[in-house]
Amino acid sequence: MNENYEKTLLVIGHRIKKQRLIKRLTQSELSALIDCEIKSIQRIEKGKMNMSLKLLISLSEALDISPETLLSNLQNNSEPTSPLETSN
Repeated sequence: MNENYEKTLLVIGHRIKKQRLIKRLTQSELSALIDCEIKSIQRIEKGKMNMSLKLLISLSEALDISPETLLSNLQNNSEPTSPLETSN
C-alpha cells in the first residue's frame, strides 16, 4: 500500500476514535448504532480498513460530525485546523 494512503487511513481512524470518545461511546455501542461489525470499527480506528462512502456517512451521523470534517486537510495528513465539533 502507498505510504500516504496508509497515513490517510490512520488520520481518519484517529478522528473517528476521537469523536467516538467525545460522544462517550464504546466501539460496541457505535457498531450497534450503525449496524456494523465491531471488528470493522476497530480496524477503521486503527487505519487498517478502507470504508465505503455509505459507512463513512453512517459513522458521521452516529457521531454527530460532518463527513467534511473527517476528511478535511488530508493532503497534509494532519488534524483539521478547527477542533472536531458536533454538527447541527
